[in-house]
Amino acid sequence: MSQRLVLQSPYHPTTFLERGVTVCFTTPALAGSRVRVDRRTGLEFIVPSFAGARGFYILPWSGIHEFCRPTLHDRQIQERAAGLTAVTPNALRQIASEVAAAGYAGPRARAAAQTQQEEDTQAQVVTNFNLLLQLISEVEVFAPELGKIADVEVRAKQAIAHAAQRLHSTPEIVADSLEQLASLFKAIGLGDAVETAACPRAAHRVRALRADMADWSTAHFGESATLAELVLATADLTLSCFPTLIAEARGLTKNVLDLVRRWQTNLNLIAGTLTRPQWLLDGWEPICAIWESAERNDTGQLSALHDMVQQVPVVPKEVGEWIDNTMEVNATRVFRRFTELNRDWRTGAPYLDQVAQNESRRALLS
Repeated sequence: MSQRLVLQSPYHPTTFLERGVTVCFTTPALAGSRVRVDRRTGLEFIVPSFAGARGFYILPWSGIHEFCRPTLHDRQIQERAAGLTAVTPNALRQIASEVAAAGYAGPRARAAAQTQQEEDTQAQVVTNFNLLLQLISEVEVFAPELGKIADVEVRAKQAIAHAAQRLHSTPEIVADSLEQLASLFKAIGLGDAVETAACPRAAHRVRALRADMADWSTAHFGESATLAELVLATADLTLSCFPTLIAEARGLTKNVLDLVRRWQTNLNLIAGTLTRPQWLLDGWEPICAIWESAERNDTGQLSALHDMVQQVPVVPKEVGEWIDNTMEVNATRVFRRFTELNRDWRTGAPYLDQVAQNESRRALLS
């Protein structure tokens, strides 16, 4: 087997890039898996230890077939992600959406993915328009004649032309920059979409989950309460960081003209700020989906808790560099697989019911 087992106690990645990005696999043995880029070997596949050890397996991306028998859905994700040179939450989200929209996770996931793609297209248009309106208002300060033009489209073209002149650029480059920025801002939410964009929606789900974990840990005892408290602690840390990161990202629109200038000269810096909320929330939607789809009784919810703690994302120490005076990053992760007697984690055959359940949960992911 061309894999290597890395044992760290405790496991605590320094950066989000080191932690990798969650992959929405449906194969039970791959629950909680992530992908990251290694400069020497390319894409790497990370999966928690299945044997109860406090460690994780690292394999080359092509080595997934040596680890288990993946579903057709998962093989499609593997093939489409193989060509990535940069791994980001948005890139993996796009691939997962395309695979689900093609029907590989069943009809419900297909319908949900198609709806998501339509919403993404609309969000791109609306976000681009909001950025453009802000640019118009800024340009009108030094070009007041624009305010006399009734046609918004004409005003927009004139504003882009004025902006290009001030930036020593071309209208085409300014327009392209606004469109590229909109592709990142749409997940954050501007204007009327501050609560309905992807990141605010995900944060809302984590808040709801956090409240349920608090209630559960109060009403239960022993291991049951401990599992809920682990999810609760990491959710608290995540939610404490989220408002600062999203406010910082939205704050870049206070001066769109300067934002376009900085985008053209230091794209990576701006993109890094705009994608921080996505990195912070990465991995939480599958956990929320497990809880939301669980049967509303102690047996069903306790089973969900066991699944959830295997996927609770470690918050990298890097978040302390993003946020001044942040609480100590001391979240831990349970590296355990709860395997019943006579279950074979490799073949996937005994887990057909879990595969179906994972496909059903896939419809709950955005």
